Amino acid sequence: MTREEDRRHRVFIALPVQFPATDEFVMLAKTLEKNVRSLKVVSSEQYHITLKFLGHIDDEKLSSMKGDFDAIPLPSSPLPYRIKGTGAFPGLKNPSVFWCGIETDIHSIRKIHNDVETLSEKHGFAREKRGFTPHLTIARIKHKSSVPHDLIDFFQKHGSTHYGESAFNHISIYESSLTPRGPVYGTIAAREFR
Repeated sequence: MTREEDRRHRVFIALPVQFPATDEFVMLAKTLEKNVRSLKVVSSEQYHITLKFLGHIDDEKLSSMKGDFDAIPLPSSPLPYRIKGTGAFPGLKNPSVFWCGIETDIHSIRKIHNDVETLSEKHGFAREKRGFTPHLTIARIKHKSSVPHDLIDFFQKHGSTHYGESAFNHISIYESSLTPRGPVYGTIAAREFR
């Protein structure tokens, strides 16, 4: 690894999500854990709504972005959300990612997302062309793994289940370090909604 590669960080900006300790979500988590041969389950400590994945950036750009990150306008109070429903990308017939839906004030969360896109664009990152729909990634399919039919059935059955509610109360810049057990996230900067 060169010195330049040493100073690069794998970075994304996100809204942290609290683990919903409801019976329904505990059942979902147990169902995922029973299928670890096929899935890489996201640890509840790492739950978040990705606003922008930036990829690998150097120290200088990261420092500059952190300065502008402090100027993003944020809500003056926590933003309530509900975790409701399940699904898969690109779909349940051939899933690569399983997710839970997030219901919140869509105007507020899209404004935050747009402000993050504007910040990113200012620093040379392309603006996302797809529309933003908040979702919580809960598991990824392991490479070349088949998904058990009972797991697909579970997701179809619980497509509209209410799993819990809380509120977004801060936004963070994270560094993602890839390990054999999956990515580990460290907070680079955070700002509270107030």
